[in-house]
Amino acid sequence: MTGDLNFGDSIDANFGASTDLKIFHDHANSQNKIIGTATTIIGSDLFYINNAASDENMLKATANGSVDLYYDNSKKLETTSEGAKVTGHLRLNNSQEMQLGGSATHIEGDSGYMAFDVNSAERMRINSSGNVGIGASPSYKLDVDAGAPSSADKIISRHMAETSRQIGLVWDDSASTLGLATLTNHSLAFHTNGINPRMLIDSSGAVTMPKQPAFLAKLAGNMNNIANSTWTTIEASTEIFDQNSDYNTSTYTFTAPVTGKYQFNAMVRMENVDNNTDFQYVVFSTDNRVYYGLQSWRQTADVPQTHHQLAILADMDANDTCRVRVYIANGHQASDIADTSIWSGHLVC
Repeated sequence: MTGDLNFGDSIDANFGASTDLKIFHDHANSQNKIIGTATTIIGSDLFYINNAASDENMLKATANGSVDLYYDNSKKLETTSEGAKVTGHLRLNNSQEMQLGGSATHIEGDSGYMAFDVNSAERMRINSSGNVGIGASPSYKLDVDAGAPSSADKIISRHMAETSRQIGLVWDDSASTLGLATLTNHSLAFHTNGINPRMLIDSSGAVTMPKQPAFLAKLAGNMNNIANSTWTTIEASTEIFDQNSDYNTSTYTFTAPVTGKYQFNAMVRMENVDNNTDFQYVVFSTDNRVYYGLQSWRQTADVPQTHHQLAILADMDANDTCRVRVYIANGHQASDIADTSIWSGHLVC
């Protein structure tokens, strides 16, 4: 056959014993139709679907290559060896969603930045350095700009464990301060090494530090007949409290857990002090230095009781120790240290 094969309007070209494939022109609806009841295969190494004038591409398929979709002869979707590439916007209708699967999901921009828009306005941006900006072009890993305070208090960000437990970054306009605050009637805690509260601010503003070193210790009983002209350690073996467990009741010694400034206070009550005593020392003995308290003596008669009070802000390195010691110069060995004697210490800064 060397000429055209012409069919009139609405005349079918049928293939197969059961009309498995039908090709015809539907004149009434101005439609060309290919109808098959079985699988229909079109084979080509390079396949196009063009407009009627064949001057615009609508679809292009290449063997071992891409399948491209066009809008007004401009390519918008291209399949690649990695998946697909979209040129322009990918929009979902209202109430629709895009689901991504796999153990690792990547959304990648070639360069510049990736912006997230809502209601036709940019709300969040990720730039090429990985910085995230909310309301801002980010210069830091997380850059949030909630806008000017406008002469009013403002909650800049909020985190919720549940409705009744909320924390936020807030602006206090009256004090011109930016702060961290609980937004409900709860305490604010600072933790280290997991969920371990180290500082607690309750709803009234009271601050406590449950692991801050602090102790108070007293004698379990009198220390009688203290030796003269030698140093004696106050045997404060009973703890009234020992926060952070830095006081040793066996050696009567406090050990600094960290380097810092420590406040120490002592009240030592001496009884039956001999009148021939020349002087008495009560000291804080630390690894760095000794802090002296001196009381001169020489009385006309023995003294039933006297008190020594000593306070010092001491510098200590981590693992340095401190203890209270007394020294009685001369006199008879008759002086006692009463069980009401106490000493205490705590980390200041």
